[in-house]
Amino acid sequence: MQKLWLLAAVLLLVVPCAHAQFGWDEEPEQTAATDSFDAFDTALRTPVIEPIRPIRPVIEPIVPVFQPFVAPVVDADPLVEQCGLEPQVSQVYRVAEIAEDDADCPEYLGRLSANPYASDSTANPYSAAGSPYSAKSVNNPYGQFGSPFSPTSARNPCATDAPKIVAQDGTYLGELSDNPYDPDSVANPYGRYGSPYSSTSIKNPYSTYGSPYSSQSPNNPYATQAPLLFGD
Repeated sequence: MQKLWLLAAVLLLVVPCAHAQFGWDEEPEQTAATDSFDAFDTALRTPVIEPIRPIRPVIEPIVPVFQPFVAPVVDADPLVEQCGLEPQVSQVYRVAEIAEDDADCPEYLGRLSANPYASDSTANPYSAAGSPYSAKSVNNPYGQFGSPFSPTSARNPCATDAPKIVAQDGTYLGELSDNPYDPDSVANPYGRYGSPYSSTSIKNPYSTYGSPYSSQSPNNPYATQAPLLFGD
């Protein structure tokens, strides 16, 4: 029993000395890694989310600009202003391109038509185009365009400047003449305007300009767009 007490006393003396010699009683120094770890804040942080502001486009107000109306400048048609032709008649005449000079005013003689009721038909004896007493009628034997002696007449077999025939669409159809030798005469059976086989002949019963059923034919008694006549 005395040995046990002796051993305990020895231990009590040795252990404190060991602590003092080896530094067991001092706290261990903190390493750099430990310091950096302690310095790092491990607490959970809630991210700050800023609201997205909508981008508003900058819209400038539209200020209407009122400009005074300026009428377009339209060149006056000399055939209408100086010659007294209707605009529709003037347009057909220009499309045909039979005028050599705008200074020359053509004489509108009506429509070469078999329609006796049209107001400007050569078949209407009460119209200016068909009356035997009208100065512009090709049916007036004493007039410039109906006399058998006038060079501008449709009834002169030797005429050199007979009235011109122009379809409603502007197609030139030759001259209304009894001259069988004039290449532009409708009385020339070998010419392009008098042949019964030509597409531009009023003597071709199967063409647009000669058929008795075509609205542009002078041979249709119900035609509404018969060819126009122009004298010089």
